[in-house]
Amino acid sequence: MVKMPIHGLQLDSQYTVSYYAANSSGLPLSGTYVEDVYASESSPLLGPEPLSMLGSSLCNFGCQGGPPAVSVTYRNTLSSSISLVTMHGVTRQGKVVVGNITITTIFSPGQNSTFPFYVGALAPGVYTLSTFGTMTNGSALSGTSDTNFQIMPNGLFFIGDETALTLVNVPRFPTVGASPAVETIWVNNLSFPVVGIVWATIHNGLGQTVTFSSATVTPPVGGNATAYDFIFGLPPGTYYATIFVTSVSFVAISAPYSLTFTIS
Repeated sequence: MVKMPIHGLQLDSQYTVSYYAANSSGLPLSGTYVEDVYASESSPLLGPEPLSMLGSSLCNFGCQGGPPAVSVTYRNTLSSSISLVTMHGVTRQGKVVVGNITITTIFSPGQNSTFPFYVGALAPGVYTLSTFGTMTNGSALSGTSDTNFQIMPNGLFFIGDETALTLVNVPRFPTVGASPAVETIWVNNLSFPVVGIVWATIHNGLGQTVTFSSATVTPPVGGNATAYDFIFGLPPGTYYATIFVTSVSFVAISAPYSLTFTIS
């Protein structure tokens, strides 16, 4: 690795650096590489991703920009300001882009900023909002973070609680194909179809979590759906399982159920 000092740059400014290797006669020994950089007081040349995503939340009422909105919070990890940042919010249903919002802002040193991305007028269904920050020239200032959510028929987020889905059977442990699984059946107590993620966390006799599994169910209104959480790689013995369901936003939408089982 070679470090080359660069003098005369203006702080809190964006630059493009081109570099290559050459011999003493000036003949090139490598290709030319181009990189977008940001000059700051703490680091003469700053690489990518100085913005860190701290978290996200779903807002149905009293949101900035109108309900519903996904609010995401990012932190400037630098000790210097970052000017003219573009925050991007890309909404997808599956692989199809259905919304693209940008917000221009400035980050002070160490500042946390929350950005509301309005996702109204979406049809009922499950979506993913991908957020990230860039410089005005498109160079990355953060990684991409995803927030999953479901839109109800009334156009608002499905938040959910522990009464949304109810377990209607005693869990079974069939072998599906060549793999053991936890079979659970869930009834939908809501007035619209809901997508749930069924989690099975497996613990040994010491209470240590040794594995977990997940499966997706979409029970219809008033109807049932069956989930199979596959269990791989456990040696013979007695285990303890806790089974529960969350929404795609990871909010609990069922009560937990615990049981003991044996692998022989």
